[in-house]
Amino acid sequence: LTIILFLFAGSLACNNNNDDIDMSKIDFSNIDDLYSQPLPVLQKCIEGKWKWYASYGGVVGISYPQNTFVEFKDNHYIVTDENYQRTVFFSWKKLEILDYRFPNIVAYTIWDNELDNGIWYFDNIRNDTLGVGSYSAPFAHCFIKVK
Repeated sequence: LTIILFLFAGSLACNNNNDDIDMSKIDFSNIDDLYSQPLPVLQKCIEGKWKWYASYGGVVGISYPQNTFVEFKDNHYIVTDENYQRTVFFSWKKLEILDYRFPNIVAYTIWDNELDNGIWYFDNIRNDTLGVGSYSAPFAHCFIKVK
């Protein structure tokens, strides 16, 4: 009887995961609440290479990084411009966002494994534009899809 109960409990646990998502029914190019999506949807939306188009917030207003690109891979991203390239290895952590625009929101956040710090969460995607929030600062960024 104990073995049967363990098997039943195990089968229930296995059936309640993100593998049940029907990815064929999702429009990955237009999601307003990207921060509330399951991790597989989020990963699919951000994969590839993006031009870092703008950063805004805080006391700096808005800036336009020149020829800066971010390419998301499975467990890392690469930031590149004319003079700089950095690879950041990360893991996904579901954390409460420290952004005044989204109080009490819990979202998957890119966690820099080397610095042991939260970096970005993803706000929305509209066609070829990705809205990116800074995890612990009042800054947001805009990325444009390259490929």
